Amino acid sequence: MDLKEFLVFRHGETDWNLIKRLQGHSNIPLNEKGREQALVLQKLLSFYRPQVILTSDLSRAFETAEIANQDLQCSLHSTSALRECHMGQSEGMFRDTLLEKFGQQSWDRWLSAKDEDQDFAFPGGESKTEHLRRMLEYVERFVQENIQLHRIAISTHGGSLYRLIQNCRNAPKSSLTVPNCALFRFQLDIQSREWTFLEQVQVNEPALTQPVS
Repeated sequence: MDLKEFLVFRHGETDWNLIKRLQGHSNIPLNEKGREQALVLQKLLSFYRPQVILTSDLSRAFETAEIANQDLQCSLHSTSALRECHMGQSEGMFRDTLLEKFGQQSWDRWLSAKDEDQDFAFPGGESKTEHLRRMLEYVERFVQENIQLHRIAISTHGGSLYRLIQNCRNAPKSSLTVPNCALFRFQLDIQSREWTFLEQVQVNEPALTQPVS
């Protein structure tokens, strides 16, 4: 099968999310709200039934995956390749402090989906291109080594999801928000290595009652 389906979700809330502090590779745990959010993912994943879950090794993503996986009991594969972007000197800063130190233009370039801004990095950190490359290299290699799998879940980070969405052939024209525990569906053609954005799964849509095969 050349087409693989991916269910990619952001980790639950942390205290640093709450106070708008940039986490990057900092290993910040979920807070109680984050654990509650992961329980909603547990129901969604039980509906979609992925065959395996890949997860960032940072505790906020790994614990989200563990909670979401409680009913499924899939095999979990933890890796640093799925971490958030390393943000260099800006890591650990409050957003207001970052704007004071690096300026609004730097923040705008960090958020930008324009091709000319993909090589932007904060001093000492990864560029967005480098971040995307390490994620895709790991995921595509995993798929090639486990060719029998057709539906794979990934527990990762907000920046990771933005990079993946922007890399898709039919990325949404309007900007999407990626709240904690947001879930997105993608498709990968393993021959062309082309990613397609399918949808953002809405938790408040009509109840999911029939299992997906």
